[in-house]
Amino acid sequence: MPSGPPASPPEPGSYPRPLTDRERQVLALLADGLPEGHPARAEVPSAEAVRPCGCGTCPSIELSPAEGVEDDASRLVVSADHPDALLLLFVDGGHLSYLEAAPWHEGRAVRQFPPPEEISGVELG
Repeated sequence: MPSGPPASPPEPGSYPRPLTDRERQVLALLADGLPEGHPARAEVPSAEAVRPCGCGTCPSIELSPAEGVEDDASRLVVSADHPDALLLLFVDGGHLSYLEAAPWHEGRAVRQFPPPEEISGVELG
């Protein structure tokens, strides 16, 4: 069961912007799946949302400094499970780049990231 009132999703068009408390908590949880000492772990406190996903069914966000990461840079992906969505953290070229909540159920939107206590199975893919 969720604890406390639900977090409000950010207003459309308010990018770039600081992460919400919920986004930062989920980001920190997934970043813990990175190898100890990985430089992207240090980016969690200062990460910002650069732009939202355009699908309209998820809260996924591009993270700074993704805009400066080369397309052919190395990629790490950390995944985690929630009953409503697969959660993914992409790290490109050693930097945080994308935080994703991919809905499991077609036609059922996931409007915000779930509370960290409802997330399980964090692992580096």
